[in-house]
Amino acid sequence: VCTPCAPGRYALNSECLACEAGKYSGEDGAVSCKLCEKGTATSVAGSPTCTSCNPGKFSSEISCEFCPQGTFSSNSTDSCTECRPGSVANAVGATSCAVCPAGTYSSGTTSCELCPVGKYSSNSDNGADSCSDCLAGTAANAVGATSCAVCPGGTYSSGTTSCELCPVGKYSSESVDGTNKCSDCQA
Repeated sequence: VCTPCAPGRYALNSECLACEAGKYSGEDGAVSCKLCEKGTATSVAGSPTCTSCNPGKFSSEISCEFCPQGTFSSNSTDSCTECRPGSVANAVGATSCAVCPAGTYSSGTTSCELCPVGKYSSNSDNGADSCSDCLAGTAANAVGATSCAVCPGGTYSSGTTSCELCPVGKYSSESVDGTNKCSDCQA
């Protein structure tokens, strides 16, 4: 009397052999083993099932591996998704990407950088992949600016790092959008 091979094993030339790691057989009497499905893995020979990979991991059929920095997975998958610009995953095994806060940007996928002097980022809902230049009549004199300050009367800016005093014999009036030049004083 022939006995069918147990789950996790398959029949070959009247022998029951264990399925190799990364493969499984889920029923009695299997004649072959199946590859683990996407998002699942088994590192044990003779397995009747494959195990789902946890969020933050992806399957390589034989094992569940952590997603590398700059990527994430939120469910069982065979690959990780790269963070979009303006968001980061700065550790392995991320289940989501964090949005870069206002005053920062990310052109890569692993860290948020402070905006340099003379630039700003204000969008904290979606993150920024670059910082914007200050407009003429405004300035940002510190790193990590979330906005540019309007230059007060008596000063001007061409949209750089600071508001400069008007030279002797020239003036500027304070305005809503700042001043980018000084005018000659009336005699």
